[in-house]
Amino acid sequence: MRKITILIVAVLGLALLGVFVFFVKPKSSVPSGGAGPIVGFNEFDSTSSALSQSDIPPGPKLTLGTPGGGVVVNNFYRDAVRIVERSYVVLREEAGYNVGYSRVDGRFMITILAAPVGENREAAERALLAVLGIGQSEACRLPVSVTVPVSVDLGLGGKTTGLSFCPPGVYN
Repeated sequence: MRKITILIVAVLGLALLGVFVFFVKPKSSVPSGGAGPIVGFNEFDSTSSALSQSDIPPGPKLTLGTPGGGVVVNNFYRDAVRIVERSYVVLREEAGYNVGYSRVDGRFMITILAAPVGENREAAERALLAVLGIGQSEACRLPVSVTVPVSVDLGLGGKTTGLSFCPPGVYN
């Protein structure tokens, strides 16, 4: 009976250690080369609407963690239009489109708000590249969703795609 008790205590101890390591491990680090913190998924607490300076990553560059490795981008928090409820960073807001970043799932989002859809999509994609300071090949490694509301275009409305210059199936 004593051996079973010891075994149960050992298993519970290992389980608690695993839970502790999973939830307490550091979520960001500064890589060598000064590229700034690595920002991954679920990096920020989105329960508060107030944004403090400690929530904004320091430095001119960030490394965004992706399944294919890090992508070094400009620190877009510095020039953000606004941050909504600590969960969404508005990067550009124009008459024909919005460009933003979801802090909850680490996804960039482009919403086309007006016709002509093709022209506004190209402008929004150029704006995203400019804000991040990257090229098309780096952008294709990032999760980006492009959406068009039904109110703007019945044929394209309600569908989500990736960037127009990325191969199909890449982060759509």
